Amino acid sequence: MPQCVPAPQLGGPCSPAHLTQFSTSFHKPPVPLHSAPRLADYTEPFRRHANMTDKKPVSVLFVCLGNICRSTMAEGVFRSLTQHPPHPSIAKVDSCGTGAYHVGSLPDSRTLSTLNAHGITDYTHRARKFAYPDDFHTFDYIFAMDKENLEDLEELRERREKELKRQGKEAEASHMGKVMLFGAFAGEGRRSKQDEVVRDPYYGGNDGFEKAYVQVKRFSENFLKHLEE
Repeated sequence: MPQCVPAPQLGGPCSPAHLTQFSTSFHKPPVPLHSAPRLADYTEPFRRHANMTDKKPVSVLFVCLGNICRSTMAEGVFRSLTQHPPHPSIAKVDSCGTGAYHVGSLPDSRTLSTLNAHGITDYTHRARKFAYPDDFHTFDYIFAMDKENLEDLEELRERREKELKRQGKEAEASHMGKVMLFGAFAGEGRRSKQDEVVRDPYYGGNDGFEKAYVQVKRFSENFLKHLEE
């Protein structure tokens, strides 16, 4: 004889209330996409590194008048930022002067003491004069510390460009190093929209060398960011 199966009780596991709760659990709103990590968040560091290594490393030359104060300060700071560890975008770094006043001399003692005070203790250099025309073909960026030296370098570059064009070497002329103020990389926070100059601290006190250090460090960091873009 068939057995009677008891009817389900309200509130049991098969009740409409439980079925409703069970069915709605599969229809929760999806997690917003913006709250989840994007693939780009993980790949960005690798992409930037790949871009840096794909680019040809550049050579950089810093230029002032005598090559014992400002340009050596810039070279010392820039080397400290790019050599430990080696920066993939930098091939060569050097400094020189537009004049021959101190050829063969060590950097000014106040330059060295300022660098030492900021932990840069391994910088060495002997002053030299700008090598015409070789430096235009050795360095990709030739940074002048002030407008007077910039004008001298621009005049020399124009002369060299004319020489090459007279010889029918237009391609070589087009690949000469860029001449510009290092202060072109002063950054957006500067007071003036004009490029900054690094004033010669030679006839002043230690504060002038400290100011030069602060400037060239800021310029160096901004220039490296530019290369990494």
